[in-house]
Amino acid sequence: MFRLLYGLIALLARLTVSSGRSKDLEIIVLRHHLSVLRRQIDRPALNDDSRTLLGAIAAVLPRPRRTGWLVTPDTLLRSHRRRVARYWTHAT
Repeated sequence: MFRLLYGLIALLARLTVSSGRSKDLEIIVLRHHLSVLRRQIDRPALNDDSRTLLGAIAAVLPRPRRTGWLVTPDTLLRSHRRRVARYWTHAT
């Protein structure tokens, strides 16, 4: 996961043109989808790291480029709500 995030940050630092930037982000998302699908047999199960990465990319990528994703905006919001609830219910 660290290598993927590092690669994403390095790629974002090199990109200057917005159309090329969205294309490159879309390629990153598709590669990530492939890695998730390769881990699964029946239904892809996303872990928190995958959801975080897809949520961060979804914030930058234009809406028309997000068609056909494994996750929908509702899925990202649901996972975010779960993560916040888990954070606030931990005993300190």
